[in-house]
Amino acid sequence: MPGVREPTSAGPDPYLAQPPGFDDDGIVIVDTAWLVRWYSGTVSLAAAQRAGGNTVAAPPWLIREPAGWGRLSPFADVLPARRASATAGG
Repeated sequence: MPGVREPTSAGPDPYLAQPPGFDDDGIVIVDTAWLVRWYSGTVSLAAAQRAGGNTVAAPPWLIREPAGWGRLSPFADVLPARRASATAGG
């Protein structure tokens, strides 16, 4: 995915094999557990940010952008079996 840095073990920065040659427009720091909670649809990015699960260090125009990045899991709207059976009266 363009613009997303994958972790590597090379270099002083674990996320870069080589510096990209330009400054970052912004930096998003996210706890893995919060990222999974967002991806699974159990929490919004705004709720995760309010709870301290993610931080965006960027100009104001860019801070609004992460909400439009990526997409939720195709299973995000599927309730876990226990919750689904409880709501169905089972």
